[in-house]
Amino acid sequence: MNNAMRKPARTLLMGIMLLFAAMPQQANAQSGGKGQGTVYLIRRTGVMGALDGYSIFMDGQRICVLNNKKYSVHQVPAGEHRFNVRFDGKTEKANKEPLVLQIEVGREYYINVLQREGFTSKVTLQELAGSSGKRALEDVSRDDSCR
Repeated sequence: MNNAMRKPARTLLMGIMLLFAAMPQQANAQSGGKGQGTVYLIRRTGVMGALDGYSIFMDGQRICVLNNKKYSVHQVPAGEHRFNVRFDGKTEKANKEPLVLQIEVGREYYINVLQREGFTSKVTLQELAGSSGKRALEDVSRDDSCR
């Protein structure tokens, strides 16, 4: 083969190799395999309950006790997960509506703790859009010891 034919053949071969190298990653992402997404838990609640840590649950298991004006970062396996919050206990309340997220490989998710004050306080979780989540992180400091 002369030099003029080697270059296109080499380019074609490299393209095929790159295509096959990318295929397992795409299949893994679509099947919800071993990949992970990043979940940011953010708490910016007011004065009520500011001294107590709020228990954050994922799929019924407590993953974090988060204090006021703090956030934590969690690597979560791809797939559907249920998140919940409670300010007065170590176990998830059975009758409380969870925040359900479909975690995708490589994506970032921002979950904000909401506290509605009144005769009785109500604490819930809310997913924030990416830009809103990033802005919310500016108001709080990272807590790597919340587990």
